[in-house]
Amino acid sequence: MRALALVSVVVCALVMSAPSHAAPAATLKHIRPRDHDAALLLRFGAERSARFREIVRQLERSNVIV
Repeated sequence: MRALALVSVVVCALVMSAPSHAAPAATLKHIRPRDHDAALLLRFGAERSARFREIVRQLERSNVIV
């Protein structure tokens, strides 16, 4: 559970790190990267880590927007 909280904080930090001017990813409704770099990092994490993908799935099933 501690890892989930840590990764959630990292995802939030990436998403909030730059001004909003990027379009949201077509397949994600609850995770909205704020710029191209954040979107690339989100994609990289999802491609490389099963745990990261699971966290993204949990966020997408939730009623929050990050």
